Amino acid sequence: ILMKKIRTLLNKQHDEFKQLEEKEKEQDLARQESSHWFSPTPHLPTALPSGVNIETECSVDPLPGAPPNMQRYGLMYNEINQKINPNDDLTYDLNSYGFRCRPFEDIDHKKQQIMILGCSYTFGIGLKQEHLWHDHLRLAFSDETTQIWNLGVPGYSNDAIVRLTWRFLEYIRPAMIFIQWSHFHRREYVRDDNSLWRILTNHPRFWNDGSSEYKAFFMMHNDFNDQYCFEKNLAFISNVVRAYHITFEYETINNFPSIDKARDDEHPGPDSHKLFAVQIYNQYLNQVIYENKEKQKFLEDFLNKLDEK
Repeated sequence: ILMKKIRTLLNKQHDEFKQLEEKEKEQDLARQESSHWFSPTPHLPTALPSGVNIETECSVDPLPGAPPNMQRYGLMYNEINQKINPNDDLTYDLNSYGFRCRPFEDIDHKKQQIMILGCSYTFGIGLKQEHLWHDHLRLAFSDETTQIWNLGVPGYSNDAIVRLTWRFLEYIRPAMIFIQWSHFHRREYVRDDNSLWRILTNHPRFWNDGSSEYKAFFMMHNDFNDQYCFEKNLAFISNVVRAYHITFEYETINNFPSIDKARDDEHPGPDSHKLFAVQIYNQYLNQVIYENKEKQKFLEDFLNKLDEK
């Protein structure tokens, strides 16, 4: 009789655990299907993540004259808050995903692909397209053989930069990746509704987050933890580019020149972007070319073209 009771209890336990396991599997599957890291169809442009949130960061009507499959704006989020009067011809052409680059459907894999990632410095707040550091790199890599993709997003953390790199890798299939790392204290947080949220330093004009998540993150904040998180992101990217045989160059936001300012008087200006382009291109040459004379020739050619631009 005792053994029969034990078997009954074991069967009951098995049935309860089975129901629980099935429910947990369904929940796990649902989370996997809504992953911010892995898409079931990574090669399709419809699977790519979004960049600028057009509704909140471009809360002005689009302007006429945008290229096909693009939207043109005269102001971005921080400039709207600053009440900047767009009395110049500076515009932002964004593709349907909110990135300041050509439509992803235009990709030509017969050409060499270069991925550019960063925050608002790389997006180019307050600057014309032709003044951006990665636009200057076009002088070193011919448009006939190369496509450059600006995946910089204002306010992005290094966590978000790494996620974007991973998500775009299979679609763009880059030969080179250039990253302008953002501020180390920024983070990316996933809320309980699976939405992504940026943890940024509060600013009286641009950003005011009083949420409990924000307070919790900054209670844990210290320079050592920031460095730890940066090194984790750097290690991830370093191993990815090694596995995919991708040339990789990077620089941190603290080393971005700041000898002049953009239209908003907050971000680096045209000359600063020129210097950063030279800086990152010189790093690239140091990695791929071993002969000093040849390296010097490439750099001088680039500088001459930059002067003529």
